[in-house]
Amino acid sequence: MVKKKTKLPDPIWKRALLFSDAGDGKDLPALAEGFLESGNMHDAIAFFARAGRTDRLEVLASRAVEQGDFPSLFSIAEAGIEITAKTWRRCGEAGKKLGKMRYAAEAFRRAGDEKTAKELEDESERQSYSGMRSAKEADAEDGEKAPDAKNDKPFEFDAEPNA
Repeated sequence: MVKKKTKLPDPIWKRALLFSDAGDGKDLPALAEGFLESGNMHDAIAFFARAGRTDRLEVLASRAVEQGDFPSLFSIAEAGIEITAKTWRRCGEAGKKLGKMRYAAEAFRRAGDEKTAKELEDESERQSYSGMRSAKEADAEDGEKAPDAKNDKPFEFDAEPNA
């Protein structure tokens, strides 16, 4: 038996469903499942929250913790699901293990561990800069030499202006 795929609303209709009294709300859980199937966790959380489906939000919270997905866990907390410090810490540990240092830092901060959060932010900064090459490194690798600004002549525009 083939499961019928839920047609997801366009952005205008989605906004109406989430932020107005449009419709009776009975389709919200099916739409949330459709967003989840399409990989849109953020909209799935919003639709489950609007539908009052705390059971599904709790399942998504577990998934977010396992994936070190701070933004999703934060959205679930904003929807009214209580997230303990231990759970925030587990999310941070998963994020750290997966290399999501900024997300991990925020999760540790929510857990009340400012020291670990700061260490992870520093690590994230180091990772960001370690992938960048300096101009001298790029020149050495490319076999070219960038012009030395001290010895360059000022720019001169050679073309004659149109009369």
